[in-house]
Amino acid sequence: MRGNTAKGNNAKGNTVKGNAVKGNTVRQAFLGLGGNIGDTLGYLREAVIALESPDGIVETNGTVEPDGAVEPDGAVEVIAVSSVYETEPIGGPEQDVFLNIVVEIKTSLKPYELLELCLGLEQATGRVRRVRWGPRTLDVDVLWMEGVVMNEEDLTIPHPRMTLRRFVMVPLGEIAPDFLVGWEDPKDGDIKKVGDLFPDKSESTRKATQSYAGRD
Repeated sequence: MRGNTAKGNNAKGNTVKGNAVKGNTVRQAFLGLGGNIGDTLGYLREAVIALESPDGIVETNGTVEPDGAVEPDGAVEVIAVSSVYETEPIGGPEQDVFLNIVVEIKTSLKPYELLELCLGLEQATGRVRRVRWGPRTLDVDVLWMEGVVMNEEDLTIPHPRMTLRRFVMVPLGEIAPDFLVGWEDPKDGDIKKVGDLFPDKSESTRKATQSYAGRD
């Protein structure tokens, strides 16, 4: 999935086209993360932590690998992380269920810079794109970005299919209820909450979970 229009107060306000986004402007954004191959929970945890890492480092299966997506220190701040949802695959070949989350961030990155960061997180898990909507270790999509509307071949914001996907809208609505205003649930697959991504709320993950800890 890559960047239809989000509903609710969060989607209101002035918009700018992607190429006109100026640097050093801090914007709210939402990312959708999911996967169904390997240590999915581990991949999701490390991706969320790596979003704020100035070195763009993801730790996977006990090893530390550079993801190639180095962002300036402080360019991304994780604001909220949804619960983890187990979701039924939609489209594509027969495959295992997915684990999905939505993450709210604030970022000074431009749309394509944020996309590159997302692709780097995917690559760190060994993501290989063979079949559309097929199994994957990690998928990281830009769902919505404050004030940004763009429709390019490789990036569309807001995401064109987000309102058609329960695995996006349910976790998104958990941390940003305004997006559910006027939304019609397509009931396109089973989805159930299976827990928190950081259940221990440890010191190393406190910053990434501080804003959603009170939502339990």
